[in-house]
Amino acid sequence: MILNDDGRVQELVEDVALGEPASLEGVVHPPAGEIPKAWLRVTAVEELTVHGWDLARASGGDETVDEDVASWLLAPLHEVVGSFGRAFVPSASALAPDATAGERLLHLTGRV
Repeated sequence: MILNDDGRVQELVEDVALGEPASLEGVVHPPAGEIPKAWLRVTAVEELTVHGWDLARASGGDETVDEDVASWLLAPLHEVVGSFGRAFVPSASALAPDATAGERLLHLTGRV
């Protein structure tokens, strides 16, 4: 569990997701070490986007990934792929040169 300095998870999530850019400064202290607050925003959006796609695929729903969201996520996720080792295992399948941002995101996270 990630806590802010006062131990309030909900307020930290709201500050990082909805707050002013200054709320993204600093770090949080989960058990694994320090994480920049700015990374929490990326993590939250990535989790909702990719696992939302997982649920859509499993339930026969709309698997469309928002291209703007996928484009926004790709740069920071590429930066950490090596940092976190196997946290993201890119798909073994080939990625088309003209793949959309959504397809590239799903490929990076091992979905397609």
